[in-house]
Amino acid sequence: MSLAAVKTVLRPKSSIPADQNHNDLAADKKDQGQSTTEAIEKAGPSPPQQSLGLHNQKQQQLLVVEVKQPLHLKEDAAIPASNKDHEVLVRIEYVGLNPIDWKSVSFGWGLPSLPCILGRDYVGKVVHKHAPDADVGLEVGDVVLGISTDYRDYRKAAFQQYAIASSFNLCRIPPKLYQSHGILPSIGVAFVSAALALGVCIGLDFSKTVGDSQGPDLFSIVRSLDRTSISEDIRQECFDSITESERIRPGDWIAIWGASSTVGFILLQLAKRAGLRVVCVANVVKHGAFLLDAGADALVNKNDPEAVEAVRGITQGKRLRYGFDAVGKDTAQQLQATFSADEPSSHLVCLVATPKEPAEHVRYHKLPMKLFHESGEVGRALMLWLEELLSHENGLILPKTDLHTSTGLQAVNAALDRLRHGQYTGQRIVVQI
Repeated sequence: MSLAAVKTVLRPKSSIPADQNHNDLAADKKDQGQSTTEAIEKAGPSPPQQSLGLHNQKQQQLLVVEVKQPLHLKEDAAIPASNKDHEVLVRIEYVGLNPIDWKSVSFGWGLPSLPCILGRDYVGKVVHKHAPDADVGLEVGDVVLGISTDYRDYRKAAFQQYAIASSFNLCRIPPKLYQSHGILPSIGVAFVSAALALGVCIGLDFSKTVGDSQGPDLFSIVRSLDRTSISEDIRQECFDSITESERIRPGDWIAIWGASSTVGFILLQLAKRAGLRVVCVANVVKHGAFLLDAGADALVNKNDPEAVEAVRGITQGKRLRYGFDAVGKDTAQQLQATFSADEPSSHLVCLVATPKEPAEHVRYHKLPMKLFHESGEVGRALMLWLEELLSHENGLILPKTDLHTSTGLQAVNAALDRLRHGQYTGQRIVVQI
């Protein structure tokens, strides 16, 4: 089965205990600067919206008003206003649902304050540019994949009919994918997470990738930035977490625990493009064929009581210094046990939580997600690369995506409920607005 022949893959249902720490989504209220109600209501019409004929129009929004309650549909919300030259207004056509969306509603994870607007992935059409001459590569009418990592700026959230986006956080969808662009909201945040984990946290150089669509050297791009331009809470990860000599390089091994998650699956593909050797820990019975088709060098069943020994045997112990965990603190603990204690420094990227018992020889990394929207250089480099990957037949294998049968923002509640109860076969759910 060739890579070009496979367009979708099966995804397992995510299971993350409620007590795990979602540091990348944690809210810091000191950064709010204004109340939630003010943040939402200040997104009123501006002169550009007036020129579009939108100044008398309202839009629908889905609001989190109370934890553990359905999202509230607001019928008369203001259309958000752009206020910077690099910002554009997008009319949203599809939204992608992630497990964190229902977990935020059920457990209050990643909610700065209430009311607020959720939604991280969407596909839509650019309807206005704040500065018409800015970002000439992006034009009104372009169909784009939007990725919202700026969770506190509700203008940019996906669960509304119109959203503001920074042009460098949008990926133009190639014309050949227009007919199937409803499946693309399934990959946005997952792609950014995988690229930052490999390129920033452990220093993989994507500019040396095999075949078409060479990517950016994020390590070098980030190190060239002004430190003060990046939020203080991610500066250490961005600038000091790994040295030039410790960067992962072609031929090195990396182990992915939770490789059949969307993030893990995309990370596998990016790692293979850059010449890494990859051992994947997952449900091999359900997902082994797809992981092998995407290039996995070896598979280990996650339920194998000797999984740690299996990984060490495959990688010959000392040669494994890099790992990515997409599941939680228990699996992160197991993954770090695959590293050799003889190595002076190993690196473990933890998507959800770090191990209960840290090891002296392991450096732990947390995704610097803010970097995507704080640095135009990083965001633009990733979006141009994603556009290239989507343009080629041998670019990315997309995750299996279910299109919800009902449409409109009002359908999101039902879709989230079904996602919560595991009633979809795919890992990602898309709702047409």
